[in-house]
Formats: sequence, C-alpha cells, structure tokens
Amino acid sequence: MSAVPKYPNRWTPMECICKGCGTEYRLDVELILGIAIGQGYQHCSKDEEGKMLPGPIIAVWEKRNNDWKLVGTRS
Repeated sequence: MSAVPKYPNRWTPMECICKGCGTEYRLDVELILGIAIGQGYQHCSKDEEGKMLPGPIIAVWEKRNNDWKLVGTRS
C-alpha cells in the first residue's frame, strides 16, 4: 500500500506480537468517546487470543526488516 491513511485527532497505536505466527504488528486505532465501541481483531487464523480494541481500526502495520510496513487501512 502506498497511501498513508488520514488519521483523526484522537487515535492511539497498539503494538502487539501475534501468538499464532509471531509477527510483530501495530494497530492504529481511533479513540471514541462516550459509549464504548469495542472491536475485535485477530491477526491470523492461528492467533487464538486476538485483541479487543477501544475503537475502529485506522491502519494495520507489520514490522518487516526492522521497518513498519502498511498492510491495511479502513476504507
């Protein structure tokens, strides 16, 4: 992916390591105020744990060769 997504004013990065495949990844998540809007995320089919997030995912990054590569964005 070549275009970096447009980020809202309130967001946070969440760095994780997938328990299924061992990939280090980062989820950039929008912070929503008010009623909790949780969203689940599972990195791969072997990731039994998954993550509950505080809001919608803006972008997903994976660490490859010690550099963050954008692998997905919301449309």
